This record gives sequence, structure tokens and C-alpha cells, in this order.
Amino acid sequence: MTVKRRFRMETLVRDKMPKRLAKVGVFVEGRSLLDSKDFIHHLKLKLREEVEEVINASTAKDIKEEIADVFEVLYSIAKYHGLQIEHIEKKRIQKQLERGGFSKGLFVEFIEVEESEESNPVIEYCLAQPDKYPEIIGE
Repeated sequence: MTVKRRFRMETLVRDKMPKRLAKVGVFVEGRSLLDSKDFIHHLKLKLREEVEEVINASTAKDIKEEIADVFEVLYSIAKYHGLQIEHIEKKRIQKQLERGGFSKGLFVEFIEVEESEESNPVIEYCLAQPDKYPEIIGE
């Protein structure tokens, strides 16, 4: 008698993955989420997974592979929202021209903003995200 082992996956996979797995004797049970509101949710989870793989990659070859996976997920997210990659690239270039890129490797340790009578958008921005930008008091 052959023993079968079953594993829960619960993840979005590339379109050809079930057929590739079937060729090596793996039975895949799943469904399409394409017409489901869960599709975009699972695309975003897949993006997080793929970004984590970029972070953990150590060789240029592995980083290239993982960035390609990130791009594939981003393209799918863009398509889901009816966005064209060309328009996204145009926006990226526009933001780079206005705000710069990351070529200088600038890292900000902290900022100091003078408080005034009027509300300051920088202060409001930081206060709205205390976990990301904790206020330093008493230094």
C-alpha cells in the first residue's frame, strides 16, 4: 500500500505550477480566485512573500530571480486595477525627477521640526504613524 502525504499550501501560485507538479506525481487541489474579491488580497500576500525572498537572497543570481517574481506579482496587481505598466513607469520617472531616487544612499536618523501655532504637515504625518516615526521626548 502506498502512503500519501498531504500538505496545506493556501497560497497563490503561478498559472503553470499545477501542471509542472503533476508531471512529478503531485496532485494539486485548488481553485481560481480570478473572479473573487480574495484575488487581490492573495496577490498582496504573495507580494509580501516575494519581497521577503528578495530580502533573504544573498547572491546576485538569486536576487535577480526574486526581483523577477516581485515584478510578476506587481504586474498582476496593476492589471487587476486596470493600470498599464507604461503609466506606472512614467509615474516612477516623474517621482524620481521631482524627489530623486536612492542612488546617493541617504539615510535619515531623525528630523527636528519647529512647532508653531499653525499645524505642520510633517508633524501631523509623523504623529499619525507613531510606530514608524516615534517622537523622541527628553533628549
